[in-house]
Amino acid sequence: MGVGLAKDHGIRRVHPTGRHGISPTCGRVMAQELCRHLQRCLKHEDVARQLTLRDLHLACEQWACESLRELTEEMEMWKCDSTLDNKWARVAKCSQMLNIPIDMPGDIEEER
Repeated sequence: MGVGLAKDHGIRRVHPTGRHGISPTCGRVMAQELCRHLQRCLKHEDVARQLTLRDLHLACEQWACESLRELTEEMEMWKCDSTLDNKWARVAKCSQMLNIPIDMPGDIEEER
């Protein structure tokens, strides 16, 4: 496990090669940015909030979960590729892989 470097048109890119295909540092950054994006979407009572909550509902429905916490636990059984079509599933997978809690407003857990 480590970080490998690849050369692409003179630009060096870092390729994570951790246990889940994501290095811990990259995973933490990705999880943090996903959470920030979700928080921005939920900040105001508008269409972005409605669509974001709809995505949470769809993720919970798809993986037969009742809450974001259950979704995070469920992600232990799924590969990263299966979470690509839903931002809540991605953030839950990051949280599960890195063993870090998702810091979202309390009412989000109950809105499912």
